[in-house]
Amino acid sequence: MKRSDVTGNEVFFDPRTFIVSKSDPRGIITQVNATLLEVTGYREDELLGSQHNILRHPDMPRGIFELMWETLRSGDAFYGFMKNRCKNGDHYWAFAYVKPEHRGGELLGYRSFRRVPQREMVELWAGHYQRMRALEEKTPTRDQCRVSRQWLNKWLRKQGVPDYKSWMLRSL
Repeated sequence: MKRSDVTGNEVFFDPRTFIVSKSDPRGIITQVNATLLEVTGYREDELLGSQHNILRHPDMPRGIFELMWETLRSGDAFYGFMKNRCKNGDHYWAFAYVKPEHRGGELLGYRSFRRVPQREMVELWAGHYQRMRALEEKTPTRDQCRVSRQWLNKWLRKQGVPDYKSWMLRSL
């Protein structure tokens, strides 16, 4: 997805609702709720069977997605502020809780619950993501995630927080 595919217009959803989706172990969307469809402008048949990254906004740093997948593959839940893309190029911000789902030791997939974030957190993380993306864009592809995560970890240490998950849980 190119930056030219986005409008810069932010859309909002009802803070009393959650956006919910489920994907299989490969990230293929298998379930969505009505709020996701309403906010993104997609039809259910357009999302089911698609890669979950169809919702990825190009402003999101690659390092955050690497961290998310690393966390999920370890069996832990991931928490984070996400800027997602709507079908028409608009975007919405959400605080996401993503968890792996297992049955009998077998990974069935991932379930994501997203809610309206606090506005001050959107402002904070929009700035962080802009810095991380700027670092990634001037770095060879193979090193982009490492470089942006190094910046993030340095910022977290300055805040007196040991890691990303601790900061996210503290901000709930």
